[in-house]
Amino acid sequence: MVRFFGLLVAGMLSFTPQTSAQEVAAAEAIQPLVVKFYDITPLVTPRQHHRFNAGSSQVTGVDVGLIGGGQGGFGGGGGQMGGGGGGFFNVPAEPVQLGGLGGGASGSVFVRGSVDESEEPSLKSYLANTDGLSIGDLIKDAIANESWESEDGYDLIHDLGNSLMIRQTEKVHAEIAEFLKELTSSVVGGQTYRLEAWWIPVDMADRGNIEQMITGASEVEEVRQQLTTLQEAKSGHHGTLICRERLTNHVASGNHVPVISGSVPVVGQGATGDQPIVRTLFLGLMLEAKVQTVPEYAVAKDAKPSEKVDITFRTFVTSRDDKGQDTANAGKIDRYSLAKDAAEGTCRIHVGHPTPVSSLSKRTSENSSSTELQLIMLLTRIDE
Repeated sequence: MVRFFGLLVAGMLSFTPQTSAQEVAAAEAIQPLVVKFYDITPLVTPRQHHRFNAGSSQVTGVDVGLIGGGQGGFGGGGGQMGGGGGGFFNVPAEPVQLGGLGGGASGSVFVRGSVDESEEPSLKSYLANTDGLSIGDLIKDAIANESWESEDGYDLIHDLGNSLMIRQTEKVHAEIAEFLKELTSSVVGGQTYRLEAWWIPVDMADRGNIEQMITGASEVEEVRQQLTTLQEAKSGHHGTLICRERLTNHVASGNHVPVISGSVPVVGQGATGDQPIVRTLFLGLMLEAKVQTVPEYAVAKDAKPSEKVDITFRTFVTSRDDKGQDTANAGKIDRYSLAKDAAEGTCRIHVGHPTPVSSLSKRTSENSSSTELQLIMLLTRIDE
């Protein structure tokens, strides 16, 4: 049924047809069903967090366990990584490799890496474990349509693991694509950032110069160059990290130094000795960060949601000032004097603006100095 409404325009009477809602529904019902595939990998893949192992409140290390290999005979080799010659396990003062130089009881070496990869469950796993739902159920709940009830008895949504096969009309497919786009952005996050950081030892005059750089009218690229020039002149540190929103990533540069932290007695065939307990200290620079977009409801009314983000970070710079080691006997404990500057926390920063994040004294009160180590961050979005 078609209704006509009369319009009086400039003395002329015309009629505009209007189709009823029932007729619209009937027209949509006869639209052909089309099969399309939707890649839902971000929604079914656990999110990986790449954290640096151990906290910033202690010297970061990796455990090295010595697993006993074959017995070392007279002049023979025992186990991987060295050994041989009847006698005891021995570690040199500056070990190039782990293993015995002059003795049996050597063995293979197990090293636990310095990267801690942890996972967040995917949306698919979360739904299945909490409500017993699927991503297909979310689509049906969000997009109300009578055609989800198939007349031929076949299911219109098939879960293929990393993708969905859906049979629907073109109109409903457009709604599904928009829904999955918004769902992925909400659950996973869709932005990639470039995080640039400078660690600069500064004195009172330098602090004033940095403040003028950041608050002045210069372009961001010019400020970047000025900070890099100052960092190089002060023998500071500079690092860059590409990170995905809501995921923890880290960058590290330095050396792993094997040290003896203790020993255990070892008894062989007609011989006794010590097997050292070895740890590996990480001496160098580490930065770990996770960027989180500030929700719109948490942003002030006069600010744009995209102007600020929350960043959770931790960083440390560890260096070796001095070392003492007893080289006369095996199995002794290494003693290191380590200097370390560390900072961690969560703060809200402006995107595209260099921001001083932390500042701490470069020396202890026993050897006071006016020099401080300043950490400055610049976060920029990467267009995708």
